[in-house]
Amino acid sequence: IPGMLRGRYARTLHQVHQQTVRIEGDSAEAETYCTANHVSDQGAGRGENLVWAMRYLDRLRRENGRWVFVRRSVVIDWTETRPAQLAPPPAG
Repeated sequence: IPGMLRGRYARTLHQVHQQTVRIEGDSAEAETYCTANHVSDQGAGRGENLVWAMRYLDRLRRENGRWVFVRRSVVIDWTETRPAQLAPPPAG
């Protein structure tokens, strides 16, 4: 779990869906659709899943043959809260 989410959620899962990229010379713009799941543990195997339907809006630049991020904006199109059944953590 990324540092800023550790302690707030028992588990997270971010899924990347489709992406579009427009390249013009050494500049590019990208839009990436994602779903982010943030599960809190409420005990006894029960949890709550905060789901974000989101998009990353990126501007990139090619420097020395590599693409680097110039700017990233996050757009959360909607959220949903659902009950979750937590599986026990893997052994070992």
